[in-house]
Amino acid sequence: MQQMLLQNWGGTIRIFSAVPKSWKNIIFDGLLAAGGFEICASRKDGFTEFVRIKSNAGEPCILETDLNFNRVAGVKRSALKRLSNGRIEIDLKKGEEVIIYANGVNI
Repeated sequence: MQQMLLQNWGGTIRIFSAVPKSWKNIIFDGLLAAGGFEICASRKDGFTEFVRIKSNAGEPCILETDLNFNRVAGVKRSALKRLSNGRIEIDLKKGEEVIIYANGVNI
């Protein structure tokens, strides 16, 4: 079940990448990914609402998600870099946490 919600291979954390389209509403909290990352994410009506990542080790994080975002909390927006392959690189220090919100989500 965890691998449907969160995958981590090739240096990239993938959120909801193996979830069936029929699973419209899902939330998970506290799943661990390689690199010392603790992940929480929410999916509503088939779209990712937000992803929260906490760094327990202090490494950069590469994230792959369907999340189209414009709002970030917890770190400066400059800590996020969109990569050419559609992924997001996030520079997180040990103990830092970032929440990335989908466009139009007001949580």
